[in-house]
Amino acid sequence: MQDKRKNSSITLLWQIFSVLAAICGMLLIMLSFTLLSVVATSLRSNYDLVVTVFQSFAQIVVFTLCIFNLRSIIDTIMNKDPFTNENVKRFKMMTIYLFISGIMDFAANLLKGPSDHGLKLLKFNNFFVSPTTVVLIVAACFTVVMAEIFRMAVNIKNENDLTI
Repeated sequence: MQDKRKNSSITLLWQIFSVLAAICGMLLIMLSFTLLSVVATSLRSNYDLVVTVFQSFAQIVVFTLCIFNLRSIIDTIMNKDPFTNENVKRFKMMTIYLFISGIMDFAANLLKGPSDHGLKLLKFNNFFVSPTTVVLIVAACFTVVMAEIFRMAVNIKNENDLTI
């Protein structure tokens, strides 16, 4: 009974990530048209808008890639074989995606310059770190730890397979 409940929660998680992937795909399509129109019409007059739209587009791409990696990891869990080198690679790729996204968020905030609205964790004259940047970097650190845990589990699994 417990295994069935566990499997249903994993299935639900897989379905949630499927919906998120579809939503991100639609947002990518809409944002790409918005990006083209904004760049074409107001590159010089509204620099902050161009940076914001480009930042949004790039982050949706990164999040879509992470969602597809998570769906692939959930597939291996549903197939009862989660400890594979492919999942280790997926976690490492997610680390790279999230770290790049954090750097892009930080760079976009530097390009836009200081503003009076929004939460800033560390603020100096023209330099600040947003909570989004911190969350993305912490998530990247978390995925590094998960990749290492999965790598160790793969090694233990391979040793156990050789022993039996």
